[in-house]
Amino acid sequence: MNWLIDGMDRHQSLSFLHLLIMTIKPQYLEIKTSQLPGAGLGLFTRVFIPSGSLVIEYKGVVTTWEAVRDQIHNDYIYYLSSRHVIDAGPTPKALARYANDAKGIKQVPGINNNCIFKKLNGRIYIKARVDILPGSELFVSYGKQYWDTARNNAEIEKRRKEEEVREAARRQVEEEEKDKH
Repeated sequence: MNWLIDGMDRHQSLSFLHLLIMTIKPQYLEIKTSQLPGAGLGLFTRVFIPSGSLVIEYKGVVTTWEAVRDQIHNDYIYYLSSRHVIDAGPTPKALARYANDAKGIKQVPGINNNCIFKKLNGRIYIKARVDILPGSELFVSYGKQYWDTARNNAEIEKRRKEEEVREAARRQVEEEEKDKH
């Protein structure tokens, strides 16, 4: 494999490639209440992050779609391929899972996504798409498919709860009828 980058020797090329996958140290990121209503926690930076910087890797358990198919309450599943996902649900210390989407279901005027997801060497990173000031929340687009799935899951959950209410009411009527006799 040719590791050389035009105009650089082998050592310079490897150093440059290493810089490309460096991320912000976790101690410079923090979890606080998100600026988005109902979003829960968000990921914030304590330091200036220049545009183009890799912020943090999206980590979790690499598993199959089949293993997470029924986890409609798990908001921390990242698509890798038609067979595999990263499930950050069981890894609450994985900081990247706290980056919210400013263009999701509940939006706040003036708050926009300042990051993107970037796949490098089979890994997923959050990358700054603009300069980000200290104290800012990091926002990254989850994509249309994510929000379509979230809306679908919310509808499934709503129907499930409605069915539970109907079933409880039916049982109560049956009990009342039984008590009459």
